[in-house]
Amino acid sequence: MAEILESAFSLSLYLITGIVIVLLFAKSGMKDITEKVFKFVFFSLALPALFFVEILNPYYMETSISFFVTVFLLTLIILASSFLSVFILKFTVRKELFNDLAVLMVLPNVFMIPILYIYNEYGSSNSMMSIYSFFSILFLPIYYSVLFLFKRINNPSEVFKRTFSFLFISQLTGFVLLVFSIQNNFPWILYTQIRTLQILVVPIIIFLLGFYFVESMKHLKKTNFLNVGIFILLRQVLIPLFSFILIYLFNIEYKFASVIIILSSCPASPFIDFKEEHSDLKKQIFFYSTVSSLVLIPLAFFFLGLIY
Repeated sequence: MAEILESAFSLSLYLITGIVIVLLFAKSGMKDITEKVFKFVFFSLALPALFFVEILNPYYMETSISFFVTVFLLTLIILASSFLSVFILKFTVRKELFNDLAVLMVLPNVFMIPILYIYNEYGSSNSMMSIYSFFSILFLPIYYSVLFLFKRINNPSEVFKRTFSFLFISQLTGFVLLVFSIQNNFPWILYTQIRTLQILVVPIIIFLLGFYFVESMKHLKKTNFLNVGIFILLRQVLIPLFSFILIYLFNIEYKFASVIIILSSCPASPFIDFKEEHSDLKKQIFFYSTVSSLVLIPLAFFFLGLIY
């Protein structure tokens, strides 16, 4: 119980810090423009830098063909868990809400990256960030494929075009350099600059998390607790539960299991666009799923520890 409370407190500090920073920016009248700048820097520079560095030089890991096959198969496990929840969702929400909630159900939330550092401190493998980064190579292809599947993108060529963003190219470049063992030929000066940029990831996440959390609080007056509750139950309880079963059945190594639990337990992402008439519900789901994750994620890691 003490470990769960300590973990919950650590997660809460990230959120509280972000809220305080956002409120300080709000007083200066720079909150909105800062959010736009930080969001651009995050997705265009900091996050690509982090994934590139972690993929290029994974932390004390042997990246053999079996490792890459394992990452791919475990991604399928997470997707299988997610689509099971999507299948149940189809029978529990109104038809006009289904596509929006289904997309939100499947896609990961990069705001969970700081959790990887929190659980490194609690004895998890230091290679968790590297493993997460290898999983991340599949994030964008899955993201845009899911948008196409649920009719948010109409043209298959648009899926391909959007996938090849700077973020994906940076991941792919690091992967290719690693696979062909030519990472040592990458210019050291440029690599040093990229490593410097990755330091921005967690501070920007803290600000953006606080920003979207504060913004979501403005839309809680008429909360649709039924749909919010269904989402949290399916996304943050059922998907981790199904993942636990598969982890146990296939005896998955702990460092991989830890990343699976983080990916399968994460709250709703604030970056998924909803139809205009459902925008309030999106913010309500983000708020309550974020709050519930402060308890559910530590609880998930507690039960993971019981398995191992």
